[in-house]
Amino acid sequence: MKMKKWLAGALLGSMVVLAGCGGGNADSAGGSAASEADADALQVGIVQLADHEALDRAREGFEDGLTDAGYTIGKDVVIDFQNAQGDQSNLDTITKQFASDKKDLVCAIATQAAVQMASASSEIPIVGTAITDYVAANLAKSDEEPGGNVTGTSDMNPIDDQVALMQKLLPDIKTVGIIYSSSEENSRIQAELFKKSCDAAGIDVEEMTISNVNEIQQAATSLIGEDIQAVYVPTDNLLASAMTTLTGVTDEKQIPVFGGEIAHLSGGALATVSVDYYELGKQTGTMAAEILKEEAQPATMPIEMPETTTTAINSAAVEKLGITVPDDLAEYEKDYSAE
Repeated sequence: MKMKKWLAGALLGSMVVLAGCGGGNADSAGGSAASEADADALQVGIVQLADHEALDRAREGFEDGLTDAGYTIGKDVVIDFQNAQGDQSNLDTITKQFASDKKDLVCAIATQAAVQMASASSEIPIVGTAITDYVAANLAKSDEEPGGNVTGTSDMNPIDDQVALMQKLLPDIKTVGIIYSSSEENSRIQAELFKKSCDAAGIDVEEMTISNVNEIQQAATSLIGEDIQAVYVPTDNLLASAMTTLTGVTDEKQIPVFGGEIAHLSGGALATVSVDYYELGKQTGTMAAEILKEEAQPATMPIEMPETTTTAINSAAVEKLGITVPDDLAEYEKDYSAE
């Protein structure tokens, strides 16, 4: 990869927040040090789909991964961070601008961000994170050998472990509801895996999809009208941005929500076995460093799976819902309501 040499004035220009992108924040990613950047500093773009804890943590981890690999952000790497705030037109504008800028590398956080960035450029190296299935999203030919300009880390859930935790906390569970966004391919994939896992465990599944945040309350009300004893939410970006809307409905009926990841617990979910998104982001940063140092290429760099998971039980939800936590799970209890 040929790395570009930039004048200091041009570096400052690259950090300007894209007009109309609603929430791009270059300063938080090292923009304040742009004036001190080396003349040959590498230009790295970060495009994040939306604001929520898991994606924010993945971005923080990515930056720390670059730092751990020996890069000084704002000096030999200048980061242009842009947040699409869940808006497709913003996402289109950001990715086209990154392509026009000819970034040395782009980190795409969430499936839609990666798909849009890959559509904007087939040449710029792209590392993704918080993406469930690269092959299903047409971002890679295979996990072992992606074959194009996209590689990265998967946040594939430990779904079997999540179902096992559900059964431990609710030993009599027979039927569970699942709710997710119909527009998110990662959520559809997880829903299919969840149904298979529940089927193997002898649990029936009632399914409900939504297309926007405004549908959550009505969909949840309809879903819990069925004979269900719990609700499951995959790592769905739309639901993650409005978990309190969902739990506001389920709490009234004393129905626990099991989340696909730990950030759901701060929105009132009961429990999860979660990917650590900060650590996942660090894995991605390490991969990006190898590409920037020309030690690897996306086409032959395998997609990496999560290295660590965390079991978490929300003590605030336990108390509110009257759940009995088995002694062997007590160590995982913590009040996540204020986080």
